[in-house]
Amino acid sequence: MSDILIGVIIGGLIASITPIVTLIFDHRHWNRESKLEHLKSERKRLENIYSKNLKRFSEAMRENSYSSDMIMDFILTMPKDISATFKEFMANPNKTDAKSKKAYINTVLLMKKSLSDIDKKIENIIFQK
Repeated sequence: MSDILIGVIIGGLIASITPIVTLIFDHRHWNRESKLEHLKSERKRLENIYSKNLKRFSEAMRENSYSSDMIMDFILTMPKDISATFKEFMANPNKTDAKSKKAYINTVLLMKKSLSDIDKKIENIIFQK
C-alpha cells in the first residue's frame, strides 16, 4: 500500500513540475523570438532610413541646400553617433568639397557599423544555445 502511495506522490510531483518547466522553456523561446523579430524590424527600419537619407544628403551637399525634413531625420531618427557626425558637419560654416566628402564617408561608415552591430546581435540570438 505504501508503494502505491509513494508512486502517486511521485507521479503528482512530476505532473505538477512538467507544466512549470514547459512554461519556462516556452517563455525563454518566446522571449528569444521576440528579440529576434525586434532586431530584424529595427534593422529594416534603419536600412530604409539610411538609404533614403544618404541619397538626400548627397544631393543636398551637391546643391548646398539642406531640407529641414532631412535634417530632422538625421537628428531625430538616426542613432546618436550618426546624428552627432551630421550635426558637426552642419555646424561648420565652411563646407568645402573635401569636408563634405569626409562627412559623407564618415556617415556611411557609421551607418554600416550600426547595421553590422545589429547583424551580430541577430547572429548571437540565432546561434545561442
